[in-house]
Amino acid sequence: MYVFKKDGQEVAAQEWPVWVRLLGNGCYGLCDAADAQGVVLGGTVYSLSNRTPMEGTEEVAAEIVESVPYLREKVETLEGQLAVQTAATEVAFVTLAEAGTIDAVTAGEHRTMFADWTANVAYTVGQLRNYGEKLYRCVQAHTSQTGWEPDKAASLWAVAADPAEAWPAWSKPTGAHDAYSAGDRVSHNGKHWTSDTDGNVWEPGVYGWTESADA
Repeated sequence: MYVFKKDGQEVAAQEWPVWVRLLGNGCYGLCDAADAQGVVLGGTVYSLSNRTPMEGTEEVAAEIVESVPYLREKVETLEGQLAVQTAATEVAFVTLAEAGTIDAVTAGEHRTMFADWTANVAYTVGQLRNYGEKLYRCVQAHTSQTGWEPDKAASLWAVAADPAEAWPAWSKPTGAHDAYSAGDRVSHNGKHWTSDTDGNVWEPGVYGWTESADA
């Protein structure tokens, strides 16, 4: 595999590059790597830095690398970038939820993004923590300790979201990531509704929901 770099920055990587040279009539002609003056990358002709340059083109350096290690490194780099982006998204979601910008129902649907409650931690009002399959919101600043678990200390914690609730209140999705799936159940305007489809962002009673007689 060939890796092409311009000013030290990677431009492209190709297994079978399109090699060219300048012909006597001023046109580019295809040729073998050994005879090439340049290469076509993304529709643009570049001169090779170690060959006779072609007027009007920028130069790139060509480096031969082993395909498998190169691609493995690329995949690992992309996975690392994705992990960083995911972590940043989760931090932003938690921050918005604890600020009250994201409602409790939506926060509860993504409960795994929040940390578990632990003892000997200084909690502030508004922080959300998992405990006993429920999401709790701190209602009084304190330093946690054994015996003050969220389900035992009503003066310190209040249930923010309970996944065991059969018909949680409907909350307007903010995007595809928190849209409702087919079969999801909610309560809205005093009625119970079941989602008819995946990716449902509609309000119950408008579209995409079936009213349930189940009380």
